[in-house]
Amino acid sequence: MDDDDSRYEAQRLALSRAVAITGITATLAFPLGFYADSAAPDVTNVPFISSDGRGYYLAALLVTIAIGAIVHLLETDDPNVHQRDPDWRLYRPGGPVESYRPSQPATAWMLPVVVLFTSFLFLAIHHPLAYVLLVPLVAAGAVFAARVARYHVLNIFNGPTALARTGHVLLTHGVAFAMLCIVYMFKARTLYSGSVVFIACFLLLMQLTDGIEARPASRMLYAAAGALGLAQLTWALNYWNTSAWFGGSFLMTAFFFTASIVRGQLSGRLTQRLVVERASIAVPFFIALAYFAE
Repeated sequence: MDDDDSRYEAQRLALSRAVAITGITATLAFPLGFYADSAAPDVTNVPFISSDGRGYYLAALLVTIAIGAIVHLLETDDPNVHQRDPDWRLYRPGGPVESYRPSQPATAWMLPVVVLFTSFLFLAIHHPLAYVLLVPLVAAGAVFAARVARYHVLNIFNGPTALARTGHVLLTHGVAFAMLCIVYMFKARTLYSGSVVFIACFLLLMQLTDGIEARPASRMLYAAAGALGLAQLTWALNYWNTSAWFGGSFLMTAFFFTASIVRGQLSGRLTQRLVVERASIAVPFFIALAYFAE
């Protein structure tokens, strides 16, 4: 089998598995939507901590874990594809020349898990029939998009396309915005909301660096540092009585800036100009949101 046939078979297998995971996601998410409607948890109560709606949240957690495990088990992104170029070299300023590519950590499950977590929290707050029918479809579509984008970011033989990277970044930021807004809707104390923001943002930042040639330990370190900063910002925003959409937009703007810095640092492209460019976008948004939120 030549390279073209191998590439076609790999793409066909990845697409078929993405479709299968999408179907499983929709099949399991629809009943949970109706369960949320019948349980009708109170948004003023913290999930799991309060007994209100605990059965729904437990079922949602089990479904999220199950789909995340399936995505992980059906992982089709072969990290060894990066080893196929014998002339590859990695140059780090002040460091030794490396002749092998760092292995990619198993991050395929991270974006789908955050997507499902966000959708199930949203259904706990808003569960009219229209949302019960629409949200599982949107979540399943986002899981499908995440699988396809990741495959093309990691497994293009001649390097990732700009379209794949752009789609992956846009999808991640869209999921981050939804997640941050919905977590902020619960108005939970920082011990709970800050912990959720830290975990979710860590997962999003980790998988956002897929395709960047960096050691897994470095990716984890920068993702954790960025997630910690966003959790600290959540603590500050909890003292500000503003709407969930404004609070989520503040956090989203910070996530955009943090993600840009993390990706730039790990790819070796972080420059003063890049920081100024991203800050010139983020700061006006912060000012405008602070003005209109009042």
